[in-house]
Amino acid sequence: MESEAFVPQEYIAACKYNSSYVGYCDITGYVFEDTNNNRVWDKNDKRLHYNTACNAKYESTVKPHVNAFVSNCWSYDKHCSSTPVFYFKYDEKNSKHVSQKIDETLYHNVS
Repeated sequence: MESEAFVPQEYIAACKYNSSYVGYCDITGYVFEDTNNNRVWDKNDKRLHYNTACNAKYESTVKPHVNAFVSNCWSYDKHCSSTPVFYFKYDEKNSKHVSQKIDETLYHNVS
């Protein structure tokens, strides 16, 4: 009896990736929550903590949005600059991080 090797003629994907959004903790400074959800840093925004960029990874199938700002100023001052960021929890210990860039082109095993 002689056996033959199976050689596929065509590739068919068995599953399709969901869209995923990936970002990294990539900015250092004081984090202010956008408490009034106006996407503008103002005197109503609450200072949360000082963040140090650490490259912690965020990934989800839910598209994130700007919900905080990072500034080098301790409190709101119209003369200080701020960067809009996405504020996220990293792990089960709820360690918090911020990302200024979310990549929509990366696909990961997000469940």
